[in-house]
Amino acid sequence: MKKAARLVSTFLLLLTLCSSIAFAQETPSIALPSDVALPSEPETTSEVPAELEGVEAEQGEHTEQVELQEIEAAEAAAETEADEEALQEEEPQSLQEGRTTEKPASEDADEGNTPDQGVSLEPQADQVPTVRYRSHVQTIGWQDWSSDGEATGTFGRSLRLESFRIELRDAQGKQIKGISYRTHVQTIGWQDWVSDGALAGTERRSLRAEAIRIKLSDELAKSYDVWYQAHVQTFGWLGWAKNGEPCGSAGVSRRVEALCVTILPKGSPAPEQTDVEPFVDGTAYIALDGHVQRIGWKSGKGTVGTVGQSLRMEAIKAKLAGGNHAGDVCYSAHVQGIGWQDEASNGGLAGTSGQSKRVEAMTMRLSGEAADYYDVWYRMHVQRFGWLDWAKNGEKAGTAGYSLRCESIETKVLPKGMEPEGVGTAQYGCFVDKADEPVVTEGQSLADANAAQQRLVQSSYSTPSAPAGYCAQWVEDVYANAGFGRFYGDARDLYHEYCFSADLADLKVGMIVSVSTHPHTTAGSIWGHVGIYVGDGTVRDSVYGYVRTSTLEEWMNYYGASVPVKWGWIGNVSVA
Repeated sequence: MKKAARLVSTFLLLLTLCSSIAFAQETPSIALPSDVALPSEPETTSEVPAELEGVEAEQGEHTEQVELQEIEAAEAAAETEADEEALQEEEPQSLQEGRTTEKPASEDADEGNTPDQGVSLEPQADQVPTVRYRSHVQTIGWQDWSSDGEATGTFGRSLRLESFRIELRDAQGKQIKGISYRTHVQTIGWQDWVSDGALAGTERRSLRAEAIRIKLSDELAKSYDVWYQAHVQTFGWLGWAKNGEPCGSAGVSRRVEALCVTILPKGSPAPEQTDVEPFVDGTAYIALDGHVQRIGWKSGKGTVGTVGQSLRMEAIKAKLAGGNHAGDVCYSAHVQGIGWQDEASNGGLAGTSGQSKRVEAMTMRLSGEAADYYDVWYRMHVQRFGWLDWAKNGEKAGTAGYSLRCESIETKVLPKGMEPEGVGTAQYGCFVDKADEPVVTEGQSLADANAAQQRLVQSSYSTPSAPAGYCAQWVEDVYANAGFGRFYGDARDLYHEYCFSADLADLKVGMIVSVSTHPHTTAGSIWGHVGIYVGDGTVRDSVYGYVRTSTLEEWMNYYGASVPVKWGWIGNVSVA
């Protein structure tokens, strides 16, 4: 009985302790005033068994974890609610601006076009859509979006635009479909049409965009016109184009540097009135056929003939090709023993065939609508003179009175006001007529030479020849033997360093006469040839191991096949 009573007492004690623990966990703590004294706990000598201590500790830890999770969940819910409220406050402003938040522009990565979800397929007919566009600029990368007539690109920095993206937005800022565009790219030409924010142009290829076309969809085009204007290298702002017309340039190697785009109600005038054309078309050219001595007919796009082969041009046929404007090319030839022929056109023959007569000069002009938009430029490569300057629109090009052959012709068709590279830099004009020149048929006469010049002439007769191929050595020996010092270099060196003029009025007794190259020998093509002018229209030189005397005209006609014959003083020290 005692043993059973002790077991019952122990069971009741355990039950009491468990109830106390549960009550302590469920009862909230109550804050009491600081002046209220808490009753002291009754002292007890009872100890809680070790088994119950483990249970109590586990329950305490579990309670703390539950409370922590509830606190974290409440904080997360509060943050979510705050974010949603902030987003609701910002959204109207974003829609009003018509654009999403942009990342900073980057050269290395294109953000791409990220239209709103659910792009509208049908624009609202009663509201003019907003056009947005951006460009990829050399060394800068993608610029931020511009819109409704704002400029994208740069000014005054000589930077090319390389690609574009263009899109439409409605009044609520949502992207709508309906705009297409294409670019004319360096070395590529016109690319295919792309639409609604897709990339037009190139990236990471360093190619300039040269022109652009932009158009609206058929549905939008019933109500609106899209206008656009390009800022082009050397031309500045061109005129406004619209609805798929080309804007920029082609065939003249000019970069687009900036662009403006806007959309206006159908039939509205251009945003700005200007007389400047929106497109500079340089794609027109002259298709040439030339009949060359010993070769026969050759064809070329803009150029035909030979240089450095001493072959005469005997006939030319020409046609206008390419471009956007109708017309023809008319041309005439000045022929050996005949003079100026009647004008030919549209592939007709100018010159002769089968008569072995040289063409000596040409004229060329455009007719029809093409003459209102283009200038035709042309220049001749002439025996002894080399390339003459550029002529245009019916001016004479070549020579008359010299009995010199034209060897090649080069032509360019350019927009009105443009000039080919090198205009005005040639040593001679576009047409050299002997009748127009002062009566100077040769250089200084021997009788007019001073004592120093006479000494050079005497040395040219007393100095022995140089070995074959050493013409320059003989000239240098003549100067040294006449007491003017020793100079070194081959004929090519002497030509470039000391020969400054091809004007007969400048030719003095004792000057060297030289070319840097000629086509008659292998050595001559590399090192040229040189002699000494000894007065009265004669030249002495050393060839093939002996010294000879030639007339100046013979010498120039023979050796001047590739480059103009020039003269000057060795060492640039005037003896006269």
